[in-house]
Amino acid sequence: MVEAIRQLPPATLGALQKLGANLAVARLRRKESLRLDGDELLSQRQTFDAGRSW
Repeated sequence: MVEAIRQLPPATLGALQKLGANLAVARLRRKESLRLDGDELLSQRQTFDAGRSW
């Protein structure tokens, strides 16, 4: 996985880093943990995979 990250274009890597920082700020504002955020994403993914709309 580290090799795949090294192959990303600089603009893509920068965008992902900014996204990560923004998500961290959002979690702090909502007083939620990283685990809770991950659980929410998993739930949304399962709904999407089942063919239902969010």
